[in-house]
This record gives sequence, C-alpha cells and structure tokens, in this order.
Amino acid sequence: MSEPATPRRLGAAVAIDQDGPRILGLVDLSERLDSRLVLAESPPPGIPAGLLGVAILRAEEAARNHELPVGLWQVPLTLDSGEVTAGTPRRGTGGALAAAALEAATGLDLESLTHELAAGASTASLLTAVRGHALATAISALDPEDGFAPSPGRVAVLRLASGPGLRTAALAREGETLPATSGGAITLLSAWGRDRAEAIARLHGAVRRSVVLVAGGGTDQGFVSRLLSGREIERFPGSAVAALASDGDLLSRHGDQAALVYAAIAAHAGELTATRERFFASAARGRPEVPEELSRGVELRYRGRSYLFHVERLGYDEWRLESGGLRITARLHHRPDGGVRLEAGMR
Repeated sequence: MSEPATPRRLGAAVAIDQDGPRILGLVDLSERLDSRLVLAESPPPGIPAGLLGVAILRAEEAARNHELPVGLWQVPLTLDSGEVTAGTPRRGTGGALAAAALEAATGLDLESLTHELAAGASTASLLTAVRGHALATAISALDPEDGFAPSPGRVAVLRLASGPGLRTAALAREGETLPATSGGAITLLSAWGRDRAEAIARLHGAVRRSVVLVAGGGTDQGFVSRLLSGREIERFPGSAVAALASDGDLLSRHGDQAALVYAAIAAHAGELTATRERFFASAARGRPEVPEELSRGVELRYRGRSYLFHVERLGYDEWRLESGGLRITARLHHRPDGGVRLEAGMR
C-alpha cells in the first residue's frame, strides 16, 4: 500500500479581542470521507515544527488582513508540497470535532471563552499551551456497507464509555427516532493522552466499549474502530482514512457472528432496563405493571441483511438466543480494562 497523495487540511483557532488576534491552537482536519470529517487531531501529526510555525504565521496574517471582529474564528489552512495557504476565516471553531480536539489538547472551555470575549475580556492572561495529544471522532447513523449512506432508525441502546482522558457527549437520546434523512452524529468522543499513541489507544477503547445500537438502521461504529486500530493511522497520519479506503477494506470482517450476538444481547439488556424502570415508576403510583414476557425479539440489520433474534436472559451474564433455527448460549466475561469477552456455543 502506498501513501495517498492528499494535501493536509488544518484549522487554526483564533481568538480576537480588542488587541487583535491570538492563535489558540492548530487542529488537523484532513481525515475525511468526501466532505465529512471523521477524525480531528491536535496538534497535527507528522508535520515538521517549522512548517507548523509557518502555518501559525499565515493564520495570524489572515486574521489581521480580514480585520475580524471580536470572537472566536477559524482560519482554514492547506499544506501541500511544503507550501501553506490560508483561506477565508470563518466564525466559530470549525465544528464539533475540531472544538472537542482543541479543548482536550489545551484544556480550554471554548463556549465560555466565546461569552468572555463578547463581554470584553482580554486573552492576555489566557494559557493556551498544547499539552500532549488529543483526538476526537463521532459515531453516526451511517452504513459503511452502503457507501456511508444515512441509516436512521430508533436509538435502542446508548451506553457511552468513560475513563481517564476521555470525554463523551450523547447527541441523541435513547429511545429517540432519528429522522429518515439523518446521517448525523449520535455521540461525540474525544481522548487526551501524553502522546499520540496513548490518545489513539484511549479513543479506540472508548469507541470499542461504547454500545450504540440503532433499531431499523445502523452506525459507522465498526468503521471508526477499524480506523483507530489499524496500521494506517500510524503509517499515514493525516491520510489514514484515504489509505484505508484505497485498501478496499473499510470494515474488518472478523468476528461478525460474535458482533451480532453481542449486539442482540446489548439491545435486549437495554429493553430490560427500560422495562425495570417502567415497573418501578408504576409501582410508585400504586399500580405495578408486570411485563407479560421475559424474552423478546431483537431485529438487527448488518451488511444489508436483517437478522431476528429471540433473546432470553438466563442469569446475570448468561443468555440464550435463537435465530434462523440456531440456538446460542452466551456468557459475558467483564475484563478489568472495561472490555467484555463473549463466550458462546451454538447448536
């Protein structure tokens, strides 16, 4: 596999106060599928320090030449063949992923800073040193097997990971039905590490441990996990998505059966939690409602096909599933690192 010849796209976050512009940091915005940003990083990886210095100077020049009013702005930058070109500044920080990566790298609260600048605050005492490395991504209602077309439905289960250096934000609610044309983000995840390797490992762990299931639709969670765990992100910083796409392997095909079994269990567990909450709520009103059945049907869509599972919980971490004439007994083993090992037998 050869490295894709892709120009690097950066964003310089600029704070404008009464004294002029101040660069808050640089974010790499190169990892895209078509026009959609998949991964944001700060500081930009794999770029010589001297060239990053030139990028900061170009961003400052653009901010001054456009005589920007007070507030937060982003100056788009293109790095190609050692040359840096600045585009027209845009108000804001360049979107949720860029803001999340920059906040994780600098420790800034950009929303609060926006209000402070509007109120006349100065950036003179603002500490903006980038520490370590940060990345941000999203899990969206998109189908990687159908050219990342929108794949909406009802958010059946939404369980976000937590841990050191992680920030997660739910952009949809469990039980919410996504619009028919929606391919938007369901959850936003960012990770900070002392170096890039640690940040990647933390973000990959967060994506892997999160449970995001869309009934009647799907997500790009598997693709994002593959991106963060593959060799491309290490070998081709800034163009890993392009390298992965050119390799023709957008989604790892290992463990498909295990993924379906775990997804069915997770969906059923989410339904059990909702049933339990409804029972306690009705009991508090003096009229407890007992569910008629303890086993449920779970329908999943995967690689363009639908699978119907009949799921029954046998114990705390033991389950029985039936699908297409197969009977599966499964047990979940929770690991100290927050991961889960699935043990399953079919007959």
